[in-house]
Amino acid sequence: MPYESWIERSFHDKGLAEGIAEGRAEGKAEERKNLLEAAKRLLAENMSLSKVAEIMRLTPAEVASLSAGL
Repeated sequence: MPYESWIERSFHDKGLAEGIAEGRAEGKAEERKNLLEAAKRLLAENMSLSKVAEIMRLTPAEVASLSAGL
């Protein structure tokens, strides 16, 4: 294993932590996108706004904004 100074290790650790945080943020954004798409499909099947909000764990306002786009 090559020698690393404490400062090199510090920058490595910081970069690793930033990469992990960025990956988690991207994963959450993708999860949110999938959730909203599923809610839109339920609305397209004429499920009530309140039921979609309950099932998908969204606020009624979020569901209402989705239904406006249909």
